[in-house]
Amino acid sequence: MDARLIYLFGTAGRAPAREQLDLILSDPEGTRERDVGVVDVDAMPQVKLWYDRFEVPDGQFAVVLLDTDGSEVWRGGAVTPTSELWKIVDGLPSRGKGDS
Repeated sequence: MDARLIYLFGTAGRAPAREQLDLILSDPEGTRERDVGVVDVDAMPQVKLWYDRFEVPDGQFAVVLLDTDGSEVWRGGAVTPTSELWKIVDGLPSRGKGDS
């Protein structure tokens, strides 16, 4: 995995997930600088497998951040400002020297 990924759960018509997605998408420079991609789990095939894999109760809103090695580095259950997400990403060892 080259990019960090933010997995959004519980997006099917849910206001918190829509709000979180809008916050992330409203900062394309921040996502590009940190090499962050967003995955809308509810829009993926076999959605139940993803909920099970990340141990998120069906339909529950959750934000899960994976680092470039695929390890989970943060999880939240409420809408989180991008400034907070970026602080977490910026503090990761993978953001060290040479990371763009």
